[in-house]
Amino acid sequence: MELQFQKECLPCMRQVLEDIRDQELTQEIRLSEGQPDIGNVVGVWGQVLIRGKQWEDERIGVGGGVQAWILYSCGETGALQTVSCWMPFHQDWDLPATTREGKIWIMPELRQMDARGISERKIMVRANLSLLAKVLSPWEATTYSPMQVPEDVNLKIQTEPMLIPTEMGEKSFVLDEEIAVPQDQPPVEQIIHASLEPHINESKVMAGKLVFRGGADLCVLYENNGALHKFSVDLPFAQYGELENEFDPDAEVWICPMLTSFELESGENHTLRLKAGITGQYMVYDCRRQPLVVDAYSTTRRAEIQNDTLELPVVSDYKHWEMDMDWSWNQEGDPIDVTFYSDHPREERDGSQLSGRFQVLWKDAEGVVHTSSHKWEQFLPENGVYICGVTDVSARGARVRLCRAKEVTEDVEIISGLRLSEAVQKDPNRPSLILRRMGKDSLWDLAKRTGSTVASIMQANGLETDPQTGDMIMIPIP
Repeated sequence: MELQFQKECLPCMRQVLEDIRDQELTQEIRLSEGQPDIGNVVGVWGQVLIRGKQWEDERIGVGGGVQAWILYSCGETGALQTVSCWMPFHQDWDLPATTREGKIWIMPELRQMDARGISERKIMVRANLSLLAKVLSPWEATTYSPMQVPEDVNLKIQTEPMLIPTEMGEKSFVLDEEIAVPQDQPPVEQIIHASLEPHINESKVMAGKLVFRGGADLCVLYENNGALHKFSVDLPFAQYGELENEFDPDAEVWICPMLTSFELESGENHTLRLKAGITGQYMVYDCRRQPLVVDAYSTTRRAEIQNDTLELPVVSDYKHWEMDMDWSWNQEGDPIDVTFYSDHPREERDGSQLSGRFQVLWKDAEGVVHTSSHKWEQFLPENGVYICGVTDVSARGARVRLCRAKEVTEDVEIISGLRLSEAVQKDPNRPSLILRRMGKDSLWDLAKRTGSTVASIMQANGLETDPQTGDMIMIPIP
């Protein structure tokens, strides 16, 4: 007799690529007519924009650029001037030959900026950029469910909650805001540089919809009457999008926002005009309790088990948290602007190494403006860590948003079929009860080895949970 198992397909997504590529971008800027000559380069800042993703055969590509702002002092007067440039980049990754379709996830990090004058009319700008690419492809895991199980057949069914990557996509939107300069600050005459850091505060899945809210931290450094000023504002947003599938409320979602466009101009009446494109890259992890038959036996017949290996992509751990990266200002003078740069976390044997730099624009006792760079490092005894954003950047440090979503493929040996013999005649000398002290074996192992059942052992001993090692138990033999 053969016990039939119904074959079922479990749709999900599995990771086929995760790789970090570093790029060094350089560009020579020639001042336009009318701009004063360069005395000293004071500072440089950048903003990464992702303009597009491409999928071509067995390769993916990502294109974008770094919007750079350079502050310099004039050669004759020492007055501060600013100039900007666009530094384009493109990065390719090769995919496994069997990958036919999927989704691309990009996390850019601007690691460092610097600039120097190479003549009175030229500036050389350099940007160090790091790009983390993840590619997930549709996958169907195969499971088996038994049909019409005879009374003498015992099945060991493993049912544990699993976070399974199921859907990946994007939700794009535009921030179009008129921003009032704080009343206690002078109006903007010249924008030195601006940065926009989008972040997600809350996200959830509601059946077939994705709902999330967050904000974008806008920091503006500007000049008025020869003096530098800075202000920050958090611009809230709320978005929802349609999903391809419907999910239970306990599904988890991870959203990584990236900037696709950024424009900031001086407006009227003490205001600025911002227009920015943001794309929320999302991954939905479905929380499933998939019953898997991992062992079987019969109390009256010999059973021949047919096994199969279930390859199931799961998230072994998932959480969000915040962490302070401490750093103290030890120069004489006042910090005017602090910029936080970070590398992607690098996995080591026993954890993840986080590192980066603080760039500080400051004024000395004589009123001369300088820029200095300071390294920071932090070790975490955890793997699979991602940096999702940063807030509260100051001369004391920064608060960094972190996420851990370690995706692995679990190979689970499951039963795909069971062949049963005719009933075996019972041994007349076989005992009807066995006394046994619990060792390291589970109740299932004892029941299978003795021809009993887990239910009858627990009933005979009045158990509601598994016995402890060393307990004496009775094993009834049918």
